[in-house]
Amino acid sequence: MQNGASQEPLQRISRRQFLYRNLVLAGTVALGEGVIAEGTPQVTRHTLEMRGLKKPMRLVQLSDFHRSWCVSEAFLMRVVEQANELKPDVALLTGDFVTKSAGYMGSCLNALARLDVKHGSYAVLGNHDYASDGHTAGPRVVRQLHSINIPVLTNAHIKLDTGLTIVGVDDYWLGHANPALAFQGVNMKGAVIGMTHNPGIFPWLSDRNCPFLAGHTHGGQIHFPLITPYLLQSIGRKAGKYLSGWYREEGQPGSLYVSRGIGVVGIPMRFRCDPEITLFELEPA
Repeated sequence: MQNGASQEPLQRISRRQFLYRNLVLAGTVALGEGVIAEGTPQVTRHTLEMRGLKKPMRLVQLSDFHRSWCVSEAFLMRVVEQANELKPDVALLTGDFVTKSAGYMGSCLNALARLDVKHGSYAVLGNHDYASDGHTAGPRVVRQLHSINIPVLTNAHIKLDTGLTIVGVDDYWLGHANPALAFQGVNMKGAVIGMTHNPGIFPWLSDRNCPFLAGHTHGGQIHFPLITPYLLQSIGRKAGKYLSGWYREEGQPGSLYVSRGIGVVGIPMRFRCDPEITLFELEPA
């Protein structure tokens, strides 16, 4: 699987995107109700039965932190405190730790270092992590995550002593997504969960019989029924097909969960689209 970055440059904003951003900004300011920037995340809960899992586990997914001028360190601290209250065994962090500058990573790490997880936190990078600082920030973000003992699974996997294998696939747009390398040597008859940032890659993952976790879309961030899904599909390429929640590809065994994420980007607010902390309760099948 090759990423689509060379065919799909991300720095150019189309007229449709420009009009969309101004439309939703004007609409949300006018409507007022439901507008949030750093609201309390909604906890969504899901149960997954997994063959080969030795004991029940609680897994929390956090995505799209977007630490920046409009997403504060204090807010991320509150998010981590809320996640810790769920008593997770593992945290999966599905990318976009910063928005435009890796200079914000230090304060992002101050929050992430407080995650209280028995079996560790694991990450993949998102397109903003790669694009920040003139497309040079990716290695710095990786190093800083490693500095607080959060491995970045870039087309790689790790097996925990609970029997759970976590597979990370690199970002579909600006990384070098290689599912074959990521899954090389993985026993697909065991307990496996995949993670990636951009859900647009799911058609190339869905033939693997395991759940995948992704983010990237922010659930639309500014949600107008019918309008937001249409516009996201038109400007978001394949990623726009997967807004939030569960998805499957016809005839394929894999499943995909897309988180609404934590932070904001582009427009410094959310509208009728709460940030999300996702809890997966894993049960031995």
